[in-house]
Amino acid sequence: PFEPEIVRRLGGPPLTYVGHRLIDDPGLKAAHQAQMARRNDKASGKPPVCLLLPGSRRSEVKRLGPVLGAAARSLASLNPGMSFVLPAGAHVERQIRDQVLGWDVDCRIVTGETAKWQAFGEADVAIAASGTVLLELALAGVPHISCYKLDPISRLLSSLIVTWTAALPNMIAGHVVISEYYDRQLRPERLARQADQLAADTLHRAAMLADFDLIRSRMEIGVPASEKAAMTLLSVIGR
Repeated sequence: PFEPEIVRRLGGPPLTYVGHRLIDDPGLKAAHQAQMARRNDKASGKPPVCLLLPGSRRSEVKRLGPVLGAAARSLASLNPGMSFVLPAGAHVERQIRDQVLGWDVDCRIVTGETAKWQAFGEADVAIAASGTVLLELALAGVPHISCYKLDPISRLLSSLIVTWTAALPNMIAGHVVISEYYDRQLRPERLARQADQLAADTLHRAAMLADFDLIRSRMEIGVPASEKAAMTLLSVIGR
């Protein structure tokens, strides 16, 4: 929804925001409904669940997996009742299983879209690689932290980056909602302490959930994206 104004300022053609596919995704809708039900059931007594999401590319998993493993170990020592779930794509599942074998915390690996969205619906907090998954988590209503470890070439070019955030939820909200830790900023214990705070009934968690509601309201348009796109096209043809 922020793109039409940016393109207008740059002198580009008029744009119309037609919604986002994730808003109408059945699995994400189910995860959001489950999270809303959990908000209203604070006395469930269930142990907290942390999602670990090291990325969808093999190179991302290779670089970030050890960091998430160390963060999980630190989080388990802070909160012994915490359990860990890692949704894995089919193309990185073997790699992830091999990595997790070297961790000294139990982590349940789930595969497939159905299991992924179920995990989103049951999670209290997530530590995730920067990417589209941050928007998925925000729309599902899962408090989370963004992190990323750069490859050598990206590290050399990092000084050229001028944007104030790489997280889509932050861009949509217009302010910092999700904390981002990149490359040399990655400290497993810091990730663990922030995740522990977000998993509990804290003001930090409440503020993030309120921002997620704001993000969802800005992304919803009331009609399916395909219908809005067709209406926009017809209005242009009519002129």
